[in-house]
Amino acid sequence: MKKSVCLYFQVHQPTRLRLYRFFDIGKDSHYYDDFADRTILKRVAQKCYLPMNQLLLDVIKQQKGAFKVAFSLSGSVLEQFERYAPEVIDSFRALADTGCVEFLAETYYHSLASLASEAARRRKRSGTPSSSIPTASASRFISWASRRCLPRAPATSWAGRVRTTCIPARSSRS
Repeated sequence: MKKSVCLYFQVHQPTRLRLYRFFDIGKDSHYYDDFADRTILKRVAQKCYLPMNQLLLDVIKQQKGAFKVAFSLSGSVLEQFERYAPEVIDSFRALADTGCVEFLAETYYHSLASLASEAARRRKRSGTPSSSIPTASASRFISWASRRCLPRAPATSWAGRVRTTCIPARSSRS
């Protein structure tokens, strides 16, 4: 029996917060550091996302579809790609067009906090050691989310309290 390896990549960039001082209260309500987001994302796109996606595309073509990979992209990274590096979204679309890439659901801000039970949150607030607080299994979450958001799903959808995001494959009309 042949061994199989599943390559699964989580793609996320946090939305960075700017230094917000006490004296900004009432004068400025813009909390985000757009300059840092743009600068970091453009650099990471050129050094990481674009070369890796091209490498994966080349391997898929070389292996004639025998090589498969899965991605999950957070909503915040998709927002930043759309604003600052749309060529990265095009590279993910090119991968999706091969039919050898699966896009799994990802929480919008890359957080599993919404899956914690109310009892777990109460224990955390009361000072109970975190090792005794049950946490959601990432594989269970991925399994649950992947059944609800596949590449053919709308660009963004709500599944319960968790916003999931997918990149649909390019339609034949575009």
